[in-house]
Amino acid sequence: MSGAVRLEVRRLTKRFGGLVAVKEISFDIRAGEILGLIGPNGSGKSTVIKLIMGIERADAGTVKLDGVDIRGWPSHRIARRCAGKRCWRISSSRFCRILFCGLRPTRAWM
Repeated sequence: MSGAVRLEVRRLTKRFGGLVAVKEISFDIRAGEILGLIGPNGSGKSTVIKLIMGIERADAGTVKLDGVDIRGWPSHRIARRCAGKRCWRISSSRFCRILFCGLRPTRAWM
């Protein structure tokens, strides 16, 4: 896709004590694009989403939404910018998706 980059994640890292849960993950999501994170249980998929949303604090790396570094913002502020996590259960599996959209395109940055 050739749309503008809405979400830019660079070298995002999270450690829990001596365990490295997420190690230097990088990706872009452009306007209109869908990106899936897949991997086995315990591979860090949910942690990546929590880092982007500000639920967990990253140890290193950057997260930019529309070119603005949002790492360190409180989760409610990120949610107002329309980044959210939705989880649901289908049989015994848990599926999550992260939503980035422009529900309030005229609203100023919080």
